[in-house]
Amino acid sequence: MTAVLQVQNLELQAAGRTLVQSLSFIVQPGERWCVIGRNAAGKSTLLRALAGLGTGLGANTQLAPIA
Repeated sequence: MTAVLQVQNLELQAAGRTLVQSLSFIVQPGERWCVIGRNAAGKSTLLRALAGLGTGLGANTQLAPIA
């Protein structure tokens, strides 16, 4: 199966603090993922980066084409 989303070594920073460092994961078809955390923890920043709307430092992110 082809991965729906693959992320390797994602690093995110906002307001001078590190949100994630060296984050790598693969989302397979049919999987459901949840992002949880405290207010202002960086959840929206992470999702924007994964959608290609933000900047991920040194990341290799691949989205599968929509069929």
